[in-house]
Amino acid sequence: MSNDFSIKVEGTEEIIAALKRLGAEATDIATDATMAGAEIARAEAANKAAQTSQRLADGMLKELDTTKSDEVVVKVGPNKDLFWSRVVEFGAEPHHATPDQAKALQTDLDQFAANANHPGVEARPFLRPAADATASAVQAEIARQLKKRLNLE
Repeated sequence: MSNDFSIKVEGTEEIIAALKRLGAEATDIATDATMAGAEIARAEAANKAAQTSQRLADGMLKELDTTKSDEVVVKVGPNKDLFWSRVVEFGAEPHHATPDQAKALQTDLDQFAANANHPGVEARPFLRPAADATASAVQAEIARQLKKRLNLE
């Protein structure tokens, strides 16, 4: 989930003032609202990924990034076991492949080779198109959730 995409919700002064009054509780409210917005992007990414691989679609996650103390960050993307998702998203140029740790590469179900010329893979983006398609809806959902939790509707 390294292809960063950011949505900054700049609400009305009313939302900002209400969050400031709440203090520490504001972080929980902002986290819940951001997770709700991120679900829209996660669902769309899974839908687009399903056109390539159901396994990729099923592995689409949203997770809270706790490394930032001054902002709420939620990452959306495939789980770490789906390391090959980067190749699906960005493609790969033709290249020569050799095994990293084994003595041979498995080139087919019952065939092995000491090395291989990989023909490359055409990009089939799913994450960036999902982020682009849902940016407005994500932002609106976050604002809606914030207003609801702050009783500003």
